[in-house]
Parts: sequence; structure tokens; C-alpha cells
Amino acid sequence: MSERTIEGHNKGQGRDIEHILERALAETKPALVANILLISILAFFFWAFVWASLTELDEVTRGSGQVIPSSEVQVVQSLEGGLLSDLLVREGDQVEAGQVLARIDDVAFSAEQRGSKAEIYGLDAAIARLIAEANGTELSFPEEIRLERPDFVAAERALYEERDGKLQKSLEILEDEARQNQFEISETTAKINQLETNTRLVRQELNITAGLVKQGVVAEVEKIRLEQKLNQTAGELRQTREAIQRLEVELSANNLRREELIATFRSSAREQLNQRQVERAALTERQVSMDDRVRRTELRAPVAGEIKSIALKTEGGVVRAATDLIEIVPREDDLKISARIRPADIAFLHPGQDVRVKITAYDYTIFGSLPAKLERIGADTVIGDDNERYYEIEVRTDRNFLDGRTVGEHLPIRPGMVAEVEILTGKRTILEYLLKPLTRIRERAMTEA
Repeated sequence: MSERTIEGHNKGQGRDIEHILERALAETKPALVANILLISILAFFFWAFVWASLTELDEVTRGSGQVIPSSEVQVVQSLEGGLLSDLLVREGDQVEAGQVLARIDDVAFSAEQRGSKAEIYGLDAAIARLIAEANGTELSFPEEIRLERPDFVAAERALYEERDGKLQKSLEILEDEARQNQFEISETTAKINQLETNTRLVRQELNITAGLVKQGVVAEVEKIRLEQKLNQTAGELRQTREAIQRLEVELSANNLRREELIATFRSSAREQLNQRQVERAALTERQVSMDDRVRRTELRAPVAGEIKSIALKTEGGVVRAATDLIEIVPREDDLKISARIRPADIAFLHPGQDVRVKITAYDYTIFGSLPAKLERIGADTVIGDDNERYYEIEVRTDRNFLDGRTVGEHLPIRPGMVAEVEILTGKRTILEYLLKPLTRIRERAMTEA
């Protein structure tokens, strides 16, 4: 075979091989793409299944309702009544707890209260004087009385000085008598000393004379004269000693009278002091009641809130006792939502569950919701205006405002605003949500079978 023939034959075989390879590649390429596509689809469904199995969504029970006050509407009344002297608020005003809303004028009672206060000042001044008299201490008055009623202080000081002056005069008389007794005792003591000396001398003279009489030097009559003189001196000495005893008794009696005078004075002061203190205690109790009544002439807000209504708006008008004058809707730090839940959705609800509250007056997508807690579930269903049965529930929020568009801005929420509540009853995966219709169909099919 020639070289040219062989070369042609080889070229023909090469073209056949290329054709076969191209044909095989053309058949293989679609199968590979299909395999890759199939694997991608299977991987997608696998990861979708895993994602649906692991991803949890909130399971909620929804209801609608409205904002209600957290506590009842507060009513402000006047216990005693009187004339409306000042009205300091208007309907719609926001007030704080303890803020003065109005003042009631009670002229007659105010005068009585001032008179009672004057009586207390008078008793306090008298008590201060009697304490000084009873204890024998320096007279001192409380500063409040000195400032408020100097006339009472002056009167009681004058009475104190008068009574103390009388006491001192009586004591001075007794002091004079005591000094006189002391003087007489001193004189009598000196006289006794003199008489004792005379008696001793007369006795000595008598003894000497008696010896001389025995010797016959002196006559008997001289002895008799000396004996008479001795008896006379001894008798006078005895009388003088009795006199000094009487003087000492009088001095003791004088001291006793002095002590009794002081004791009687102080005892009388203590009796009067006790009486005044009893009167003061009774008047104090009465004054507390009066002060309380005077304080009640200022009508104050019992809670923070908004003035809902004012029954009497004319200053000078008559406020009747124990009648409603002002109504206040409380403003609390939290809100209470009263909502309705269908009986079919009530099974898994219980107090304490977390709740999201959306106020329809504010766009939820912009201003968000309020966190809250489920507080109460009605014991039984009630029938609404639409003749549908539902359960009433109460939800309490953590705060009473929504955050505004700017930092620190608070959007107020008022009673009566419509709200939607979402009660979080649990968690459920996406797969469980997707399979729920199939589960229901299967259960119904099995029941029908």
C-alpha cells in the first residue's frame, strides 16, 4: 500500500474519532446539567425543611378592646360645705396628687378655730406660770406664745409676781417671828447662865454661913436669909429654862409654818396645773379636729390625673356638704386594657402571660407596641351588642405612653382609645404551621372513616 493511501486512511479514522467524541459530549452535557439541577433542588428542599423545622414563630391569641382607667374615677367632695372662694382648675387640666383644686370659705368656723387657738395659748401661758410656781423655778414662757400672744405672757407674768409677792410677804412675817424667837432665846440663854452663876455663888455663901452659924460667929437668921435667896434663885432659873423651851418650840413651829406655807402654795399650783393640763389636752383634741376641718377647706387632688368634670364653677356659690364637686380621671404609670376574646381562643390563656398592645390611633409599624401582662380572665362569657359571646380579659401595660418620632417624645394614651391585644400563648415552628392543615384533614378523614 502506498504511503499516500496510508495517510488518507489515518486521516479518515481521526475524523471518525472526533465525531464520536463530539457526539458523546453532546449526549453527556444535558445529563450533567440535569443532575446538578436535581441536586440543587433537593438541597434547597432539604435546607428549607431544616429551616422550617428549627425556626420558631410566636403563637398569639388576638383580641380587641379599649383603654380604661387603672383605677376608678376619683371624686372630690367638701365634707362640711361652705362658699366656693377659689376655683383653681378647669375641665381637662392635668393635676398632680395633693394639688389644691379649690378653696371653701367657712367664716363662722374660721372664727371658732381662731378662738380655740387663743384658748390654747392662754392655757399654755398659765401652765408655764404654774410650772414655775409648783417647782419653785424661774418663770419662762414658750417662744411661740411670746411671739403670738405677748398679752397673755404679760398677764401671767403679772399674776405670777402678785402671787409670789404675797408668798414672800407671808414668809417675811414668819422670818421676823423666827428672828424674834432667836433673839429671845439668846437673851434667855444669857439669863440662864447668869442665874446658874448666882445660884452657885449663893450656895457657896450658904455653905460658909452654915459653918459660921455652928461656930456661933453668925446669927441663925443670916443662914435662913441665904436659904430663901437660894430657893428664889433656883426657882427663877427653873422658870427661865421652861421659858427657853417654850421659845424653842415656838421657833420649831415657826419653821414648820414656813414649810407648810411653801408646800401649800406649791400644792395649790400643782392642782391648778393638773386642771389646766387636762383642759389643754381636751382642747388639743378639739383643735386637731378644727385644724383638720380648716385643712379640708382646701380641696386637694387625691391622685394625679385629668379633671373630668366640675359641678360648681361659680366662685361665691354654695357648696353643699358631702356632694360631688370635682371628678378626676386618674393618670397612672401604667394602663389597663379591657379586651374581648372569642371562646374558641380562650383555652390556653392564663394570667401572667406576655401581651403586646397596639394602639390603633398610632401606626404600629412606626410607633411600635406596648409590653403588657394578662391580669384577669372573665369567669364566664358575656353577650355583646352584636349578640356574640366572648370572654372579657384585662391587660396591664408597663407604661402609659408610646415613644414618638424624636428622642424623649412621649405619645399620650388616653382612656377610651381602641387597642388590639396579642397574647403570646407559646412557640411553634414554621413546619408545624405548614403541616397543621394536613393534620386536620387527616384527623377528619380518619373520623369520617
